[in-house]
Amino acid sequence: MLLILVLGTVPAAALGTDLPSNATGSAGMPEVSQIDVTPATAEATPGSMQRCIATAYDVSGSAISGMVFSWACSNESVGTVNETGYFTALAPGSAVISAGTPDSMVLGTADVTVTSLLPELISAATTEPHTWIVDASGGGDYTTIGAAVAVAGPSDTIIVRKGSYKENVVVNSSLTIRSESGPAETIITSANKDLPVFSLSANESTIEGLTIKGINGASSVITLTGAVGCLLENNIVTKSKFGIILEDTRENRITNNTFYSFYDTCFVIRGADSDLLSGNTISSSEEGIIVYGASDRNSYHVTILGNTLINCDYAIYLTGNPEKTKIINNILTECDYAIYLSGSSVGTEITNNTMTNGKYGLYMLNSPYGSTIIGNTIQYQSIYGGILLQSTYGNVFYLNRIQNNTGDIAISSASATWNSTEPVTYVFENVTRTGYVGNYWDRYVGSDADGDGIGDEPYVVSGTQKDYYPIVKPSNRIVTVTPDNVTLTAGDGLQFTAVLSDREGTEIPDAGFTWTSSDEAVGTVNTTGYFSALKAGTATVGATSDGVAGTAHVSVQRAETPAGGVIPAVDDVHLKVANDAGVRFNDFGDGSFRIRWSGGGQNAQHISNGSGSEYGEVTETTDLSGTFYVTNTGGRGYFDNVFLCVAVNGTIPADFRLHIRADGYQWTPLPICRDVPTPENRTYVNPTVDEWFTKDDLIYGPQTWRPAAGTTYPIYPGQDVSDESNQFRIMFVDLKTGVLHGYPIRVNYTIENLQTMAAFNVYGYSQNVDEVNDYLTTWTNRLIGNTGEFSGWYVYGTPPESVKGDFDGNGIVDIGDVSKVAYMVVGKTAADPAADFNQNGKVDIGDAAKIACYFVGKIGEL
Repeated sequence: MLLILVLGTVPAAALGTDLPSNATGSAGMPEVSQIDVTPATAEATPGSMQRCIATAYDVSGSAISGMVFSWACSNESVGTVNETGYFTALAPGSAVISAGTPDSMVLGTADVTVTSLLPELISAATTEPHTWIVDASGGGDYTTIGAAVAVAGPSDTIIVRKGSYKENVVVNSSLTIRSESGPAETIITSANKDLPVFSLSANESTIEGLTIKGINGASSVITLTGAVGCLLENNIVTKSKFGIILEDTRENRITNNTFYSFYDTCFVIRGADSDLLSGNTISSSEEGIIVYGASDRNSYHVTILGNTLINCDYAIYLTGNPEKTKIINNILTECDYAIYLSGSSVGTEITNNTMTNGKYGLYMLNSPYGSTIIGNTIQYQSIYGGILLQSTYGNVFYLNRIQNNTGDIAISSASATWNSTEPVTYVFENVTRTGYVGNYWDRYVGSDADGDGIGDEPYVVSGTQKDYYPIVKPSNRIVTVTPDNVTLTAGDGLQFTAVLSDREGTEIPDAGFTWTSSDEAVGTVNTTGYFSALKAGTATVGATSDGVAGTAHVSVQRAETPAGGVIPAVDDVHLKVANDAGVRFNDFGDGSFRIRWSGGGQNAQHISNGSGSEYGEVTETTDLSGTFYVTNTGGRGYFDNVFLCVAVNGTIPADFRLHIRADGYQWTPLPICRDVPTPENRTYVNPTVDEWFTKDDLIYGPQTWRPAAGTTYPIYPGQDVSDESNQFRIMFVDLKTGVLHGYPIRVNYTIENLQTMAAFNVYGYSQNVDEVNDYLTTWTNRLIGNTGEFSGWYVYGTPPESVKGDFDGNGIVDIGDVSKVAYMVVGKTAADPAADFNQNGKVDIGDAAKIACYFVGKIGEL
């Protein structure tokens, strides 16, 4: 019979049949002008299958990538077409295959004619299969496999005797090629590096029990193209760029083979449907198994089952959008990436795999969706706690064991469900139970009071993401931590105690404990169980003895916003601004803004003198009026608001004044983090601030530091913050404007009566910091680390003229100065030559009397 596909592009109405209601398209695609369906012709009979491929073109004739097509058949009694374009012939007759997109009226079509079996095929089907013998030494029917393949008919068997064969074999008929004595003694090596050793395009073919070797520079060892139902089993395959390439294949089985030494990829799978890889061993390959998915050549229902992959950079790699891949019962060891999902793979099942002694374990990147990760062991991974999720959502993890990994799980712009979404059956301490379950985390230190194997408190996976039903390690002992639930204020501390006992409550004496905090940003605990609260949030304090853990729950509330004085040295501090109108964003309802001084960075926010460099510089000046600019170079691209930190050291005159006038862009913060405000969303405002400040506004201090970067941060370059003699008073001014790349904030200042130094530093604020934190001021201009990135603005005033007799430096002669000279006379403090008012070469009673008389006004000068 002849299957004729007549290519054409017609309006949908001309076809007389509708596209399926579930047809989908891609937003923003170019307009479709033409759709072609290939192949143009093919032979088929009832029961045979043919894959059709559709390609869309725009008005310029260029192919459009990323299209998703919907397929239909006008007469399903003749044949059917599935979602991937496979047509299955059922009975003699005619039908039209169509491919279209939901956003276009254009269709590509192919006319299909299915006829009954041809007489010659019926005759061939009734012919008895023949067995051919290949023997390199001349004792068989042929000395090469290729010669036997050339004469063999469908369903024939070719037995290959032991020996070495150098050839490239094309299998285009349904054959079984099998060694007589196994792969160790039957070796086939490529004769031409530009061709595969075996090229299979025929359905139902088998290759079994051979060693198949490429040569240096060879592209691939085996290719399957358009093949259905083939079997590759018990072979040894080695030495090439690629091991096996499967393209447009269906229901093939590749089982119990050994693969090694591929400098690129062992398995390349593209456009596959329901292929099975099972029981294979793969080692020393840059990529072990890679499954591609694309809109015009997707892969569906590929199963990767019970394989062992060793020493691969990427063991199992899904890229593009393959659907419903199953990755089950595999052992993946010493691999940089054990399982790597990149792209929009959908519905991947990752079950009962062991990922060990590698780097990343499971890595999901750029929108894998709807995956279930169940019953896997991820252990001894050296990076990111064995799991990294980035830009991926809608995945579910439970019954996994995450243990003995280095570092913490990394999650960036991603979320997952970390426990079952409905009750499941599980076994704990030899008892079968039913309930919601999460995962086993070796870092979890929660208790299990009812002994059901599920921790009493959630495990914090990362940020706000929690495993609400973590699995605990079985034990017949209990650790009790006291108190078990407490609320503290940031800056407070509390001593916890722990007792080890059996389940009957009998205390076990002399037990030692290891103490941990689940969130050391919220609070830390020392070796004796003393907890130091750092910032608002919750933490679990754990005490572990001989592998048995008990916990206590700690809630930390933020400290009261200080109205002045030394700023609390806690990680999360709320402060007041000096502006009369208060803060622009009153996020907390009390006029405060929040600095998380362990967060943020020092490479995004800068102060520039306007010379053109957005990275800023350090400016030291004696100009009491001037202009500087606040700039931004960070990856975020913007800050929603900026606060100016003004610090003045030493004695501040009562008539000190500072005028600040600023201008820049304002916008309403967007709800998505790192969403840079567009021109239509922002407004230039001049001024944003225009206000005078006085000595009374310098409410914070005296102190030697400002809060930033997890430390008592310098106020000016090169400062020794441990020098307590160099004290500053500090205020914060809300500039009430944001900053973007290329759009700095301009700040004009005027200072009156500055006698010492005034330092200007800045802090960046973002209303949507990340998926976990909001309303944070946590970036500042750099003053530690790389000196080439330092920036800031520092103004030096004019010191006052010294006053004769003013020994305490407050600008006047007072009782303190009188007392100090008296102490010099009696030897209680060192004599200062400036106190020799009588100029007799010494400080004596006459000098003490003279300053006393001056102080009470009996004499006019010293």
